[in-house]
Amino acid sequence: MELFTSKKWWGYTGRFLLIHIVTYSIVAVVFSFVKDALPTSSRIALDFYKLYEPFNFLVLITQIIRGIIISFALYPFYNSIIKSSRRVLVLFGLLWGMVVVGSLEPLPGSIEGMIYTTTTLLEHLMVMIAGAIQALLFSWLFLCWEYKVGKIDLIRDRHEKRYKDYLTRFILLHVITYTLIGVLFYQLQDYKVAFEVQEYFKLFRPTDHPLVKYSVFIQILRGGILAVFLYPFYHIFMGREQGWILLFGLTVLGSMVFIPNFIIRLTEVSFIQVVLENIVGLPEIVVQILLFSWLYIKWEEKKTEQTNEKV
Repeated sequence: MELFTSKKWWGYTGRFLLIHIVTYSIVAVVFSFVKDALPTSSRIALDFYKLYEPFNFLVLITQIIRGIIISFALYPFYNSIIKSSRRVLVLFGLLWGMVVVGSLEPLPGSIEGMIYTTTTLLEHLMVMIAGAIQALLFSWLFLCWEYKVGKIDLIRDRHEKRYKDYLTRFILLHVITYTLIGVLFYQLQDYKVAFEVQEYFKLFRPTDHPLVKYSVFIQILRGGILAVFLYPFYHIFMGREQGWILLFGLTVLGSMVFIPNFIIRLTEVSFIQVVLENIVGLPEIVVQILLFSWLYIKWEEKKTEQTNEKV
């Protein structure tokens, strides 16, 4: 509760939210113009997932909620970001790498979307470029504002952890948890039936498609991308008593992109139906990231203890 009565928190959130809305608005206008110029057959996924929709009251509400959630997840890393000598790159990496490319949801512009959906390469590129522009513009504007709000003493970026060992363990555990949880939920939730009857899976590839069958190997690449963008915050994860919760908060950022569609659907169908539509897929994402975060921090703590004992 102390956090929510802090002037610093409210000031940070207000600035974050304002810049998020402004940058989204700018990118959405250009994105919509380019999208509308395409033939209908070339923008099926873009129309279906409704990314970067032009501003109206409903879009404003969804982006306010999304902006607040992202700002809350990033707040524990605020000092580390703004004091970094590569602060623009670090923040850009989180916003673009985690929320777009490394997104846990199989949407256009994400690695998961390339694996599981029939979204075209052009549609993926459009979302990736739009996301990169918004993330870069946001990072620059936000950090410039923060620099003027208060004096910032830059600190040297920490690289105390051996990068190769960190990367290896991160990727290995990501692939293992992704595979185990994926297999478990595939059996529990009967994805085959869901793919056939739920509108959400309309653009999904069949389960016997090569990219879907061998998706575990592509997770090596995705795990590496996530590891790279999270590396600047390793010392924070390991320095907090509940560091695994912070890791979970950052890695689950990508799943926040479902919020706009979730809210929009509430205006079209009942709350119960919206929940049922998200009961397949979303729980798997949350459980996988929760398990990964807890196991990874425990593994790192164990390795650190062993290293200290040797010394």
